[in-house]
Amino acid sequence: MNWRIALATISLLLVAACDSSAPLFARTNEPMLYLVLTTDSLLAPNTVLTAVLATTGIATAFEFRAASLFTLERTRDGAPFAITPHQPLPAFGGGPLVAPRDGNYALAEFAGVNALGRSSLVAGESHRIRVVTEGRNITGVTTIPTHPSPSFTKVGDSIRVAWPKVANSPLYFVQGGEVGPSGFTIDTSVVIAARSTDINQTAVTICISAVDQNYGDFILESRTVSGLSGAYGLFGAISSTDTVIPLVFRRGNTRTSR
Repeated sequence: MNWRIALATISLLLVAACDSSAPLFARTNEPMLYLVLTTDSLLAPNTVLTAVLATTGIATAFEFRAASLFTLERTRDGAPFAITPHQPLPAFGGGPLVAPRDGNYALAEFAGVNALGRSSLVAGESHRIRVVTEGRNITGVTTIPTHPSPSFTKVGDSIRVAWPKVANSPLYFVQGGEVGPSGFTIDTSVVIAARSTDINQTAVTICISAVDQNYGDFILESRTVSGLSGAYGLFGAISSTDTVIPLVFRRGNTRTSR
């Protein structure tokens, strides 16, 4: 899986509108919004950065909703970004949609005549969002973290990958490939196996992603809203760095568990 895509798009966002500790079975008109900004190029097949705007609804169905206004601006100068309605992917197997596979609003990849695109996002910059939907006003602010700067050191049969703490980033996501751990961590280092049993595998790519404070609070504190006012969900940002690490082949070597 391309974790850079997974972190910037949708996995599971059925957020309860009244009580986050229990499923929501009563119909509600409360809005939810999910948008995670990234400066990193998105790879096929998910080459469009999308946002989900929906109604928290019921636990067995998912309802997208429309906006009469959807703006994203760079905070320092008010420069606008191009966000337009997007046709989301259908539910698997044609059944009822219980979690979004894709967003219903998209950020253009490149700048146009009157607005900027995703490629104009810059690490360290702050951005604000405003959405008006069915009479509800949603606002939020996020700052894109700088990219992690990992380095690695061989220690016996292991390799320690470490990076300086990224400012305003309380949490990192590590994708360790076939030889290391994968998942969220508050630490600034991981240890992977330095040897492989696959004679054809001479290196592994480790991806380190720094998430902004909003995303960190969303995960660490299990919040139903982070970085937003007027809606449930998340307005956050991530920055990722890939590091290629050479491996040594040894017959019969046992890899570390993931």
